[in-house]
Amino acid sequence: MTPETLYSFAISAKDLSGNIALNNPLNLQATTLGSSNSQCIGTDSDATQGSFSIGYNYEFETNGTDVTITFELLDTDKSDVGAYLWEESPFSETTMNAVSGKKFSKTITGLTNGQTISYACKFAFAGGLAVTKYLSYVVGDNCTLGVNDFESWSIEVHHAFAVVLGLL
Repeated sequence: MTPETLYSFAISAKDLSGNIALNNPLNLQATTLGSSNSQCIGTDSDATQGSFSIGYNYEFETNGTDVTITFELLDTDKSDVGAYLWEESPFSETTMNAVSGKKFSKTITGLTNGQTISYACKFAFAGGLAVTKYLSYVVGDNCTLGVNDFESWSIEVHHAFAVVLGLL
């Protein structure tokens, strides 16, 4: 889903006999949040060095005690791109493997579940470089999306709809 976009949903009801409730639609509208970034996956354009014309995607994925980190440069005005993974502390720079296009990944091995790691990506390209901000990730976090704040949700069911369903 696209951030800050209004989506409309129409819901119809059918009883166990297959009768469909007509002329009583339940319409819901929801607007997505401005940022769908999580600790595991997201899109950003912040740079600590250089600059991005569009930005980058990032993803962290745990597999046992290993974490695969993926960065993709979204800038269309950059060519001959290479990527280097920067560990924040202690600082180190490691060449990332090309996946496809301007997408690169690197697997960090031998980590501990619950350990917090922090990495950035240096994209080197014809004529310059740009470095992402450091992103922290907790090893083992699957970043499952869910709704924890049920008070922020509201649904209106109109009396006529409830009558058709035999609820009143």
